Amino acid sequence: MDGPLTRPIIDATIPAASKTIRNTIFRNIVFPTIVAFVTVVTSPIWLVQVVCHWTSTLTLWRKASRPSVKLDSRYHDYDRLAKVLSRQPSLPLFQTSAQFQTQEGYCAPTTERMILKSIPGFNSNSLSPMKIGPSQPDKVAATIDTLAKAGGITTRSHVIYGSDGYTPFLSALRKVNNPRYRVSANFLRSPLFGIDKTPQLVASLFLSGHFSPIVGFDEAEGVVAVFDVNAEYGLFLVDVERFYEAVDTWDVFEGKSRGLVVTEVLEKEL
Repeated sequence: MDGPLTRPIIDATIPAASKTIRNTIFRNIVFPTIVAFVTVVTSPIWLVQVVCHWTSTLTLWRKASRPSVKLDSRYHDYDRLAKVLSRQPSLPLFQTSAQFQTQEGYCAPTTERMILKSIPGFNSNSLSPMKIGPSQPDKVAATIDTLAKAGGITTRSHVIYGSDGYTPFLSALRKVNNPRYRVSANFLRSPLFGIDKTPQLVASLFLSGHFSPIVGFDEAEGVVAVFDVNAEYGLFLVDVERFYEAVDTWDVFEGKSRGLVVTEVLEKEL
């Protein structure tokens, strides 16, 4: 990782062993090739989506046409980041559970594991070798609860969809700093980081859905701390309203918006 993410405050949050991504060739060559091929082959399907859901497409295009959040001074603001993380009582648990996905497509299972490992009493030895699984919010919520039970704890997860509105979204984020809760997000990258150039234009608009844990929230400052399980992004701050725009995006495969997975820890020792 480069830049501010290598400095002490982030090093204290991310275990050194987690900083190596082993699939550089896959990420830089194979995956873009696959995406480009799929985009070309499925272009008639995308054309139908654009025509049938043209208002959603225009809204998404407007969101994705804004400057990247990387240009926001808060994105890697050290002082603000320290302030936001200081409000997180479970920070030591996130420090020991933090990990990056080892290859593209593993964001959901990586997020699930980070959430579970940050909960006291969870037996991580109960986890099977990681593999690609369901990546829809409701299925991720169900998976977290199932894995939690296998690991000796009890959780109750539910989804707050972006389409539910900004107020429920904000209410869910307020649980981020509560030690009885864990919150993860399914969001689209393009409203945050912009649109890739062709031939991946359509893919970057519709297919760049992603999962990551939320590790901090400062309502007064209006920022969310996202621990992106993709090491190219890592831990960053983003404006809460801008983040909502990335969550409130239409998943063309599911026929519904993306959302937040709110996990309540039911174990009495918490």
